[in-house]
Amino acid sequence: MPTEKILEEVEWIKAHQHLVGVDGKLDYLIYNGRLKGGKALIGKMMQICPLIHFNKEGEVATLQTVRTAKKALRASCEKIKELIGDRSPEDYLLWHVYTGRSLIDELIELEKEYGITCNHEDVIMSPVSGCHNGPWLAGYCLVFIRKEGEI
Repeated sequence: MPTEKILEEVEWIKAHQHLVGVDGKLDYLIYNGRLKGGKALIGKMMQICPLIHFNKEGEVATLQTVRTAKKALRASCEKIKELIGDRSPEDYLLWHVYTGRSLIDELIELEKEYGITCNHEDVIMSPVSGCHNGPWLAGYCLVFIRKEGEI
């Protein structure tokens, strides 16, 4: 396969991949200075859990803020269902990503209610993700498989 074709496929995959996850606790976002002052205090008191995703620039950003980890996990299931739409499992790869076991077991239980089935093995995220989010990050990675002629 020519290098140009490989690069074209990589760019297509980058444009059609999704990470949807939950930061179950704000502790590490506070420790590393990403969340400060009043926002940190109120966020912890109200049990705010950000629902995160990759934005168009490829950065991890907040998609939605939700109160309590369980509601945030539900929101992640709803978002994945929305992204998948009516596609067949042969048209995508879906797997769990997490930095610690704290939320992933609960996510696996919840996804049964939504009819979500992962078709790839789970991935423990990098130590860098663990430093930023601690052991409370859990979610999904979704990559669509390019069909013949799809742009």
